[in-house]
Amino acid sequence: MVIYNVTYSVENSIHQEWLSWMREAHIQEIIETGLYVKYQFVKLLDMNEEESATYAVQFYAETKAKHLEFMIEHETAFKLKSSRHWGNEVMSFGTLMQIVQ
Repeated sequence: MVIYNVTYSVENSIHQEWLSWMREAHIQEIIETGLYVKYQFVKLLDMNEEESATYAVQFYAETKAKHLEFMIEHETAFKLKSSRHWGNEVMSFGTLMQIVQ
């Protein structure tokens, strides 16, 4: 199992609208690609929230190949959609992780 973690910094001026969009549309659309089996949506604590809030979404894929398929087939479109909707008010970066037991 691999985890694709996307961390977001969201300006306070659009925070509630963005949060609703993530919960009601964006995350579900990614899950509907069928390439991730589950997700976890978290808020980072102990962060300076004067101007922005920080969140992360962790998408779980059964194999690295499934994640790579997402990156090749879907990631650009999702990033473009987010960028068009939120512009510079939301910044994000992704990291790929593996569960170690």
